[in-house]
Amino acid sequence: MTQARTPQGGESSSLWRNGSFVRLYLASILISLAFQMTSLGLPLVIYQLTNSALDMAAIRSLQFIPTIVLAFLIGALIDRLPKRLPMLAAVAVQALALALLYVLLARMGGMNWLSYAVVMVFFASNYWFINAQNVVIKTSLPQSLLTSANASIGAAARTFEMLSALMTGFLIYFASFEAAILVPAALVLAALVALLALHPVEPPPRMREPLSQSLKQGWQAFWHNKGLVHLSIVAALANATEGVFALTALFWARDGLHLNEAEVGALVACASAGGFAGSVVTPALRRRFGMGGLLSGSLVAMGVAQAVGFLYGVTPMFVAMVVSQFASSVLSVCVWTLRQELTPADMVGRVTGITGAAFKVAMPVALGLGGLASGMFGAPLVLLLCGVLSVVVGIYAIFNRHLSNSV
Repeated sequence: MTQARTPQGGESSSLWRNGSFVRLYLASILISLAFQMTSLGLPLVIYQLTNSALDMAAIRSLQFIPTIVLAFLIGALIDRLPKRLPMLAAVAVQALALALLYVLLARMGGMNWLSYAVVMVFFASNYWFINAQNVVIKTSLPQSLLTSANASIGAAARTFEMLSALMTGFLIYFASFEAAILVPAALVLAALVALLALHPVEPPPRMREPLSQSLKQGWQAFWHNKGLVHLSIVAALANATEGVFALTALFWARDGLHLNEAEVGALVACASAGGFAGSVVTPALRRRFGMGGLLSGSLVAMGVAQAVGFLYGVTPMFVAMVVSQFASSVLSVCVWTLRQELTPADMVGRVTGITGAAFKVAMPVALGLGGLASGMFGAPLVLLLCGVLSVVVGIYAIFNRHLSNSV
């Protein structure tokens, strides 16, 4: 496995002198906020219009489908095409999808097959942007700045997890459902304007093989890189335990600890603040512990924190959620950065697609099993089980030479 260079202390400042990254970062901020508002607000809007929990759950589940089903194909297309125009098109499609969804909901007062299709297009185009963003970061920055770049974007995403909940609730309660859709559309349009000045580094032109051959090459590049394979296993299991923990913790806070909506919201905001702090300090932690030590250590810390949720009380739950989010953010930055460092520039789109699907593939099943187990055995036991499994995954990473040797 190719070992990654450790970023040096003075290099992070040069990140903000890179014009391509600054423009991409600004656009990423706007799109992240729009996506968080939409993913949170759209199910609430649908429930308000239809009073159907099934429609609400269906909208939520649509977020996973583009990543799992279309990620590999999207990645292959991104590797074949120039980066700038398809990225602009993906952002424009997001804005158009939100505008069309507003029209459909306003006229029909509910969901139909066309509305679901538009939502799918929105999530697919958002994933296209995320994949292309990953490629642009890889090709526009030296390897020594990748950790700082991913940490900066991760910190922004965690910040908007807090802001989006407040903004969406305010818009739906004090304004209307139209505002909860049109405001994200306006944010996406602002991101499009920011991206107009982006001119990313393009790989040299070369003869294009058939799409089927390109897909095959992407799969071979992934499968023969054992570091990426083991990283995908770790990320898939960690995402599954984190997803089950987050959902179960919210249920237990409301149903078991009897917190009201405002108190639950404050708890989630504090957890997001922990996630923000984790993203900010990741570059410094990597310089201290190395990539392998930080990756495995964050998994173990996340597991221990999740297990604390087994203890009854608001304080243990607060500690569990804040610390687990801190560790989860550190882990996310490690995973994103290591994936970029291990992948050749001409394969980033395809490998990002494959690993993106692999990272999420266990989540639907895990969430279903977690809900079933909570009903049968109680939420505290599920929280404890999430913690134990996360620690086991961390131990696996410690003794895995493909991951533990990365610097």
